[in-house]
Amino acid sequence: MDLPKNRFKAALKDGRHQLGIWSGLGGHIAPEILATCGFDWVLIDAEHGPMEPIDVLPALQAISGYPDVTAIVRPADHSASVIKRLLDMGA
Repeated sequence: MDLPKNRFKAALKDGRHQLGIWSGLGGHIAPEILATCGFDWVLIDAEHGPMEPIDVLPALQAISGYPDVTAIVRPADHSASVIKRLLDMGA
């Protein structure tokens, strides 16, 4: 099984310009709307937004329906357990 290509990392490596936006709202509605606006990436800000790690999952699921958009997560805590949970969710 081949892993999906990480378009965000590939663009960084190639030095290509990217346009993205930060979302600090909980839930899935705002991230999904942002995913349809032509951005290359949407960052889910769990550090300054009103969400716990489990609240990030609906946002990741909503963005995953748009293959041209990369979902990025900014964790509230840099502990290994929080980061592992976010990675397990697909961040």
